[in-house]
Amino acid sequence: MTLNGSCHIVDLSNSSNYFCARTNHPFLLTLWYYASVTVSYLGAFMCALVIAAIIIQHLVRKGSHFLIIHLFAIIFTVNGVIHPVFTVSGYYDSLQLSSAACRGMYFIYTLFGSVAVWSELFLNINRLTAIIRPQSHFVNTDAHRRSVKGTVLASWMISLALTCPILSHKVMQANSVQPWGFCDILPVSRGGRWYFTVFGTLSMMLPASGMVLSCAALTFILVKKKNRIRNTGLPNRVLARNSADRLILSKIFFAAAVWTITCYLPRIIVSVYHGNKVYRDYPTLMLLTRWFSFFGTLGSPAMFLMLGKSYRQGAYKCLHLMVLCVSCKKQSPEQPTNLELTGRT
Repeated sequence: MTLNGSCHIVDLSNSSNYFCARTNHPFLLTLWYYASVTVSYLGAFMCALVIAAIIIQHLVRKGSHFLIIHLFAIIFTVNGVIHPVFTVSGYYDSLQLSSAACRGMYFIYTLFGSVAVWSELFLNINRLTAIIRPQSHFVNTDAHRRSVKGTVLASWMISLALTCPILSHKVMQANSVQPWGFCDILPVSRGGRWYFTVFGTLSMMLPASGMVLSCAALTFILVKKKNRIRNTGLPNRVLARNSADRLILSKIFFAAAVWTITCYLPRIIVSVYHGNKVYRDYPTLMLLTRWFSFFGTLGSPAMFLMLGKSYRQGAYKCLHLMVLCVSCKKQSPEQPTNLELTGRT
């Protein structure tokens, strides 16, 4: 039995409970299950750390951080709820979703994933316009509130428009598919195949490419502005600090965008342009592309924690508070505290 043993089955109807790869490679399925659950909850934990860091460091007063909290709330939901549900239902044969449940879960998964990517794109555009037109982005102004609400609303409206065709039985079929029995959607008409191609482009590649371009433009403007401030000979610490903070944020967005494209591109190419037949011929390829796409949601929180000093400091404070809470709970009532020992001496 080869590692990539293909599934040569004449009857591939979804009514059968026999899924060849699940039977032929149980160890790979178990390995994928634990690796996927680990990656998902690690991403959810890092998103919670970023949100806690923003609150602890009082960064929520800055306009862009309202949008950042919205972004990481979406990614937290994907990592903490949606990914584990798909993983558990795919691993346990007895928990395979029905056609309606599979369609609903896939709709929610694609909706939240699309909202996350478009939210990050609009966040980059918001930062770019804040540099070009700073007078319209002062915090707690009507223009700023309209900008934040419009950004959040646009990301949801575009994502809903892109994902609603999944709910149509005439466009997509949803069921447990070969070779592993995972919940998936397949086109049932020419319109469904066109939608698959358009959706893969507009929901992921277009906003991700827009993130890279907007980050490049933002970085260029910030570097040029930083050099202009330096060459004036009149050091302005506030302007210099704001310019440095915005430059770091631009680098974070750029790294996260490249990470997202790298992680999601293999699955999009295989699923959209080659179809499910490739997965039947190479079952392990489905495990690898799905697991690799789970890493896509780790990009943004990981880059914020690694490249952003203020976020990293806030995360350290949050972890320190968690350690203190755990140590306080483990301390028995009979054991005197450090304060009591100090009072006795």
